[in-house]
Amino acid sequence: RRAIDDLAALGLVTIRPNRGARVISFSLGEIEDLYEVRGLLQAHAIKRMELPLDRPTLDEMARLNEAHIEANKAGDAHKVFELNNAFHNTLFMRCGNRLLASEVRAYAWRTHAIRFVGYLDASYMAVAQKDHAAFLVAAETGDRAELMAVDRRHIMRPKDAYIAKLMLDD
Repeated sequence: RRAIDDLAALGLVTIRPNRGARVISFSLGEIEDLYEVRGLLQAHAIKRMELPLDRPTLDEMARLNEAHIEANKAGDAHKVFELNNAFHNTLFMRCGNRLLASEVRAYAWRTHAIRFVGYLDASYMAVAQKDHAAFLVAAETGDRAELMAVDRRHIMRPKDAYIAKLMLDD
């Protein structure tokens, strides 16, 4: 029961009273729709950011990134997921619009089941960690175009992995 509750907290299953739990799944169309909106929201948030980011924000993102790396080494997928969310929330809070930042978080939450696919794959996680380092460099140097490019690659990787898995399962 606790494992199911943990999966529900991650957005990977839905619990239906008196009917059990159901693993979240998406149609190809739903995935495309979710990621279209997510991409638009995140790109707009980055366009609004005052770059380069301030030192306290960069330091917090660097701290979260290091903790993310350590949690990954320890094999704690739940902690990796939480730290990844905190890293990105810290970045997107700098867009200067709390409602926009909240919507970015909401779309990240809605894609949890998609995003979680690669969390148990070491090579997938190594690329994600390189992306986080690239986020930090672009945010520190004020390279908005690179920050947007890294963000796009970073959010499309789990989408593409999920779709590939979906196609294999059919």
